[in-house]
Amino acid sequence: MNLERKILLASMVVAVAGWLTATTLATAVGAFKLRAVSAEKDAAVWKRQASKAYTELLKARAGTDRTTVIIPAGALIDCTISTTIVDGKTVSKCQDGTIYPPRDY
Repeated sequence: MNLERKILLASMVVAVAGWLTATTLATAVGAFKLRAVSAEKDAAVWKRQASKAYTELLKARAGTDRTTVIIPAGALIDCTISTTIVDGKTVSKCQDGTIYPPRDY
């Protein structure tokens, strides 16, 4: 009878320790997921800021009085495009554009 109580007490201690461990791990996983979401938002903000700076760099290299820039191969462009046909040629203008540098930049 005494041995049964010791086994019961030991199993209760192990069960409580297991529940505490599971709760701690679940809380830690939740905190890490929140950090990951926050880091992804911060990365998007920094990427947008870096692309704006890169766009300004390309404009500065082209000269202050020019409205056209040479876009390096592999760059990504995010802008509002308006397309018109002039003298049988399609002319597209990229307005309010942001240029993302190539991956190997």
